[in-house]
Amino acid sequence: MSIVTYNQRGYSGCSMSWGTEAAYEDGEMPKSKWTKTKMIQAIEKWMDEEDLFVDVYTMKKDEIFDSYFMWSSWHHTSKYANKTDFYTTNTDALFAASHDTTEEDIAKRVAYWNTEDEKRKKRLATKNAKIEAFKNKYGCHPESVKAYTIFHPENCDFRTSLKGNEIVEITINDKSIIYFLKDRFFDIDTHPFGHGFDGLKEDW
Repeated sequence: MSIVTYNQRGYSGCSMSWGTEAAYEDGEMPKSKWTKTKMIQAIEKWMDEEDLFVDVYTMKKDEIFDSYFMWSSWHHTSKYANKTDFYTTNTDALFAASHDTTEEDIAKRVAYWNTEDEKRKKRLATKNAKIEAFKNKYGCHPESVKAYTIFHPENCDFRTSLKGNEIVEITINDKSIIYFLKDRFFDIDTHPFGHGFDGLKEDW
């Protein structure tokens, strides 16, 4: 299939069809997008609407998905217009597993999110500590352009342009990006490189 062009007929931008966009708005997503947190939040939305309770808080991610989510549609996604399956909450399964909400249920729900909040704070603290350690070692943010040049010098060409500007040309998959080492709009030490690069995931 040919590559989708920006805003071609039936597409919003070049990676999502109008039908796909509408599916997301209706609470449908591909399986890969359904994290445990998003699944529980979707089920909690249903619980609040129905004033019922389903105990999903001790279940694993795959158990929740297999028990309470179902295929709902498929849509074209990505610039290659791939056919992607979408899933949504299985309300029949939720009704079958539900019961009237009790004070104990409310306490369990509150305790779960308090625990998750503590876990999130610990993860954030750990990541921030790693970022500071990285900065101390390399003098830049781990997701920055400079960090990429340190880990992948084979893709980087440092030189002076014809106008006398110091630049780095980074080539990935035969495509080149040029960054000015001194630019009033961004600092190479902090400017995000993108492309999924993260120096914290490298062996440093």
